[in-house]
Amino acid sequence: MGHYMEMSRKMHRSRIFINFLISYLVVMLIPIIIGAVAYNGALQVVERDAREANLSMLEQCVAILDRRFEEVECIATQLALNPKLWDFARELSPYIDRTIPYKINEIRDEIAPITTTNNFIKMLCIYFNKSDVTIFTTHSWIKLDYFYGKTFQYGDMDTSEWRDKILNRCFHKEYFPINSVILKDQNDPSRFISESMFMFIQSFPSIYSTKGQIMVFIPKKKIEELFRPIITQQGGYVYILDSKGRKLADFSSSEKAVEAFDFTFHDSNGFFVHSSNEEDMIVTYKTSLYNGWKYIAVMPYNIVMQRVFNI
Repeated sequence: MGHYMEMSRKMHRSRIFINFLISYLVVMLIPIIIGAVAYNGALQVVERDAREANLSMLEQCVAILDRRFEEVECIATQLALNPKLWDFARELSPYIDRTIPYKINEIRDEIAPITTTNNFIKMLCIYFNKSDVTIFTTHSWIKLDYFYGKTFQYGDMDTSEWRDKILNRCFHKEYFPINSVILKDQNDPSRFISESMFMFIQSFPSIYSTKGQIMVFIPKKKIEELFRPIITQQGGYVYILDSKGRKLADFSSSEKAVEAFDFTFHDSNGFFVHSSNEEDMIVTYKTSLYNGWKYIAVMPYNIVMQRVFNI
């Protein structure tokens, strides 16, 4: 009987201890659970803010570039309607008409202020099919062979490629992917300078009856400046695709080549995480309403989410 009562007391004490332990654990777990829920909510808020801030930064860059490209296209349109260009486009040979040098100077005077008042444009040139004359803002040549490859060269194109692929075709507000443009140094004729540029081409007077090309050259660095807050992040880079999905340019903070991989876009603007070389990358993209170009910013996940990790 005494043994039974002793066992009963022990079981009673055990139940009291277990009840106390359970109550204690419940009391301890409640703030932990509340804290975990609150922390997870904070993570989601900060992550959302980081995404929105990243997209907002990209949207600002796109808005500025839309305005600058619109300026370029307006300049080309105004030149294409310029009666002096139309008049000169009818000339057959600079060797026949002695007034042609005067007319060339008139056209050069028309286009020279464009590059001095618009810091987005590096240079502008106009080519006339019939006369084979090329007019830049500072120089002019009466024959393509006199200057192409000697004073100016586009990428690795030789003279015949430049004529066939660029001068003899019809273009309407066409942008070519960033390429190297080689120019003779005006201060040192023995030296050549290479600079990466966009090339914009507009045929005139129309794409159906072209008599020449208006070409505008935009330095890559002018566009790169806008994306500096993105590309200066460690490992960050930016793509620009045209409305057909062709890559026009890429910008990176490092010397290594920008990694090439395909993206699938389900909306005009968005955000997703992409795994690249065992590293998570945040991809933010924005489609321009002006020309349909897609701007894609790619940055390491840990950089964009740095505020999240600091919580």
